[in-house]
Parts: sequence; structure tokens; C-alpha cells
Amino acid sequence: MDVHYRDEGIGQVIVLLHGTGASLHTWDKWTKELKKKYRVIRLDLPAYGVETHVFNCHLYNNII
Repeated sequence: MDVHYRDEGIGQVIVLLHGTGASLHTWDKWTKELKKKYRVIRLDLPAYGVETHVFNCHLYNNII
């Protein structure tokens, strides 16, 4: 499964997950500051953000 994500900064890892109806861009302003001291990884959950265009519920069901 392809996943749309961003990996920015250097240091200890922080993973940011968005809520329902959002996307990885929910965290843009936070990431701008956090990436100065941390490695920030954020992603679009299946069926949200960019993933809405590539989401395949049958594939996702097989993964979980």
C-alpha cells in the first residue's frame, strides 16, 4: 500500500497522526517549529488527505 507522508528534521522521532476528516497538513505549523529539534514524521491515514484518491478498501482490509 502506498502512503503519502512527510519526513522532516533530525533528532528524536515524533510521529504526528491527524484526526477524522483531516490530513497530514493539519500539522504544518507544528512541524515548522518541531523539525528544528526533532525528526517529524506525519502521514495521511487511509481514506484521508491525498490517500482518498488511492484508497482501496479491499486492499486495506487485507492488511489489517
